Parts: sequence; structure tokens; C-alpha cells
Amino acid sequence: MTTVNYIAVDDEPIYLKQIEENLQTYPFLTKLALLSDPFEALDFIINKQPDVIFLDYEMPGISGKDILRKLDYEAQVIFITSHFSPIQDIINHDGPAIIQGYLSKPINKKVLKKICLKLIPTKEIQKSTRDKIILNDGIRNQFFISKHKLSYVSSEGKYTNWHFIDSAPIKGLKILLKEAEDILITNNVSHIRVNKSNLVCDNGIVQRNTNDIITHSFGSKNNLVEIAISDSSKFKKWVSNVFR
Repeated sequence: MTTVNYIAVDDEPIYLKQIEENLQTYPFLTKLALLSDPFEALDFIINKQPDVIFLDYEMPGISGKDILRKLDYEAQVIFITSHFSPIQDIINHDGPAIIQGYLSKPINKKVLKKICLKLIPTKEIQKSTRDKIILNDGIRNQFFISKHKLSYVSSEGKYTNWHFIDSAPIKGLKILLKEAEDILITNNVSHIRVNKSNLVCDNGIVQRNTNDIITHSFGSKNNLVEIAISDSSKFKKWVSNVFR
């Protein structure tokens, strides 16, 4: 599971505590610090370069928007505000930091959840993301995977299991198979639907037989698995067109 580190900066300790308590439900988020002094926070940010900064918009001495202007790397910033709207600053912002949204006080858990599921490590932003897919389980977890190592996706009702060529599968994601297919299409992952329950990616295919496809599946016998091609003419035609 991908981990993302964060700090929270607010001159009101009650909101730091509220943010910390809410973020404890997201296991991919790791706390680095909770800071009430904005000048101390700026020094910390410059030295440690956290992935994510929950940043109070208005603070005495130096404001959140002042700190934003001083950021020289791809930090992900979430403003926290009680009276002022940061919308204009978000629109006009042209620095390297990425503004992922803002939270109004008191913190709304639903808004926080939507923001948290967008967060990724700074090192992954800095790298080329053409090879990457972000998977959210719709609850609290986030996975950052290589699309070139994806072998196939199988469904179990409302959940899907994501299988890889050289690493253990990610199981039980609350993503429907149709949603999984949309993710593959959006990320330009070449694949075929061989039956009602399986999407097989070109990367993983070892052999295509008359009635099944042999594909990589790390952890299975010989790290291979046979996936039956549906008798449905729809799937037969689909697979035949791919392998012509």
C-alpha cells in the first residue's frame, strides 16, 4: 500500500486535534507533525518537504497563502478556513505546489474523504506517471500500481481483485468490474474481457488456447493461471478479434 506523509498547520490546537483524529482512519496517511506556529511550520516544510500540508488559511504573522507562495516543490496543499474563501488564490496559483482543495471549519468528514483519496506521494508526482494507476477502494485505502505489471482483474460481486505479474494481488477492492474496465481504458491499458468475471491485460498473457487464456498470476502454481473464455459468442468474437 502506498503511504503518504502529512503535516497539519493551524494556530488553533482544537482543529489540529480534529484533523489528526479524522485522518487516523486512513491507513495510507502518516503524520509527521502537528504545528500551531506558522513560522516553525515553514521551517519544517522547507527542511522535510512533506507530501501533504493541511494549512490554515489565516494565521497571525504569516498566513497560509504566504506559506503557499514560498513552497518550491510539488507539495499537495489543503487549505483550512473558517471565514475566508481561498477560491481566488486557488484560481490564481501558479507555483509548483498543488492545491487539492479546502476544508471549512468544523471539518466535514465527507469532504475530507474526497480530498484524502486524491493524495499521492510527492516522489510519485515528480516521477513520470504514465506508467501508474491510482486505485481507491472507496473506503480509506489507496494503491499506486504499475499498469505494465498488471496481469488481470477478477470480480467477486461488488468487489474486484487485481492480479500482477511479479507481486501479490490486491484483493477485495470496492470497485465493480465495469468500473475497473473504465479505469483500464482511461489509463490506456490494453486488455480483453474474456468472460463476465475477468479482464485480462495484454501484459500478462502467456498463451491463448481454444477455450482459455494462460496468464501470469503471482503466487499461483508456477505463477500462472488458466482463465476460461466464455462460450458466449460475444466474448468468443471479442477474443478472436484481439488474437487475429
